[in-house]
Amino acid sequence: MKKTWILSCIVICVLNMGCVDTSKDIYNIPSNLDGEIYKQLSSDSRFSTFVAAIDKVQGLKEELNTSGLYTVFAPTNEAFDTYFRTNGKYTSLDEIPNEELTKIVKFHVLKWMIFSYQFINPGATKNVYDVYKYATRSNVKYSEYVELYKRNISLYYENKYIQVYTPNYFSTFAVTNADYQQVFGEGSSISGKFNVLGASVLQSDIASGNGVIHIIDRVLDVPTNIAQELDKTDEYSSYNALLKKRYATYTFDLTGTRLQGNYGDPNNDGILDSLFRRNYSIVPGLDYEKGYALTAYIPTKSAFEKYINNLATIFGSEQLIPTYTTDLLFKSHFSTSTYWPSKVQNGLAFNMLFNSVDLKPEDINSVKMLSNGLLYQTKQVVEPDAFKSVCAPAFFSPTYSLLGRLLYVSGYFNALSQKLAHYSFFAPTDEAFARIGIVYNVADPLKPVFQIRENGVYRNMNVTEMESLLGNNTILSSLDPSSFADGFYETLNGNMLQIKDGKYFGAERDSMPTITIPGVPKSNGYVYGVNQFISLAKGSFTYIINTTTTPEYAEFLKIIQSVYPSFASSGFSFINQNSDLKYTILIPSNEAIVNAMAEGKIPVLPATTDPTYAAQKEKLIQFIRYHVIQGRSMTDGKVVGNILTTHYIKSSPTSTKEIYIPINVAGGNGTLTITDALGSVATTQSNSDRICKDGVIHIIDKVLQY
Repeated sequence: MKKTWILSCIVICVLNMGCVDTSKDIYNIPSNLDGEIYKQLSSDSRFSTFVAAIDKVQGLKEELNTSGLYTVFAPTNEAFDTYFRTNGKYTSLDEIPNEELTKIVKFHVLKWMIFSYQFINPGATKNVYDVYKYATRSNVKYSEYVELYKRNISLYYENKYIQVYTPNYFSTFAVTNADYQQVFGEGSSISGKFNVLGASVLQSDIASGNGVIHIIDRVLDVPTNIAQELDKTDEYSSYNALLKKRYATYTFDLTGTRLQGNYGDPNNDGILDSLFRRNYSIVPGLDYEKGYALTAYIPTKSAFEKYINNLATIFGSEQLIPTYTTDLLFKSHFSTSTYWPSKVQNGLAFNMLFNSVDLKPEDINSVKMLSNGLLYQTKQVVEPDAFKSVCAPAFFSPTYSLLGRLLYVSGYFNALSQKLAHYSFFAPTDEAFARIGIVYNVADPLKPVFQIRENGVYRNMNVTEMESLLGNNTILSSLDPSSFADGFYETLNGNMLQIKDGKYFGAERDSMPTITIPGVPKSNGYVYGVNQFISLAKGSFTYIINTTTTPEYAEFLKIIQSVYPSFASSGFSFINQNSDLKYTILIPSNEAIVNAMAEGKIPVLPATTDPTYAAQKEKLIQFIRYHVIQGRSMTDGKVVGNILTTHYIKSSPTSTKEIYIPINVAGGNGTLTITDALGSVATTQSNSDRICKDGVIHIIDKVLQY
């Protein structure tokens, strides 16, 4: 072991004696470069103003004059002359406060060395908006008074990100030169290589010993993000006040606090200098610098105050405006993509509700690119489609408070807001909810739920139940109150409603809602206020087995149960209650059944031990199935003709293929006639058109034969 150690030492010594110090070759500036960034800029008279600005920023000259990897967007003297002439605040470097000048200058410096080819071809994620953002050395300090804490708190932000627009970007997001000029002003233009915010690149890829310089024709102002812009602009103060009151929260940010240095106590006074994140629950990313590409459509103060004061009058005060109403209102003012002007003006911009943003050029006062997206100042409030559609009263009236919540919680307002749809929506009042025992339980504020009372006990409702309930109150036709015609109408959940003598009902005919508000025209139909829900239709078997309320089904039920023993609990085995398929069940009256049995027209089951039992049972099954036809045929005569029954034959004794047998249905105006295979004609009776979940039931005066 000792010998090995000595030998190792000798080898190391020999190697060291033969080594040449190459550190200078590695760390010294290559001879073909003109020196560090600061040295190159200061030796070029075109950048004397920019160099003077760098000199005023503590420590920046030294950084740009030593080793490192930086990218600098260097404005020319002419760019500064234009800036001082047009910015409206400062006419020279000396007038710019040091803190403000530091932010501006450092905004022109990136943390990494990036050449033009790297901007132009950023990689596989080139279609992702955020790949065109790059971290700068600029950081913004921001604080605000928060009522919850009764003091000013400091907010944490990442360093500002700069946006570099390349041909790839412009083509991916279909940005035109007119778009670019509208956002960044006259004189701006899309350059051949790439743009940095509103600046064109005059010369790129000037290599230095510690980075790269790109010359630009404008001084870049440090953009705020959308939340900060709302804070600082008086025109948005009313909008911003309500937005923050309802949706802004503040959370302590440990990472940001520690990044200040000295474990969060940069001034070494023994007190943690806490930084907080400001979050907006309604629009994630509204107060962030990176990771989001938004578009905001913010109305002027006068437009917003007029709108919100109207809502406050309806509900009693601004505080009483329901959250579900303001949720939709604010979501309609933001998109989670960046839409340049041509997209907005051509109806190709979509907000957070996936509604098209309807803004014409004359509706827009201005547009501004901010650090996390575009902000349009609009002359009007951008309303969600829901506020113009048949579900509008739910968001504008205390009478429909439960409906508004239900539409929002279930998301059903999206279905009722379709622009190309044609609906008649029977909007249930709070009284209607009370009648069927539905309440909105906020016992747990974090998880409020809708509940329904069943057998004296409340249970939670799921979304499917809620949608079925509302869908049953929505007719797929736009019914003008003046032409509230008798007939059968399909609903949004696949059921049917019947209108007769100015009233409407579903399966339950003994409970007809009262129309409290006549049809009000909306963008996609008419809305009627009603004091009662239409009961959800049940499966056909639930009506057939209840011979107390439907005694006319009794004799046919006996035949059914003789071959379908589980009928009372699940219905016919060949009808799937969870399917969208519908059927028409033709039930011969009790008298018709008795007469047919006396005439031997109905198969009779022998004892189960009889050799003919199986064959007779099959005949009886096919007899029943001949009375069940495919499709929903009502007595309005809209679905008539040769219609397939569920009765079938096999193409051959060994085949499994079923060939369904048709039957002829004719008529309308309240009566149907059914002609069977033997030419006998049966007629529907008065107690027909029983609407069911799986179709409709008619009473007929004869049995059908084949």
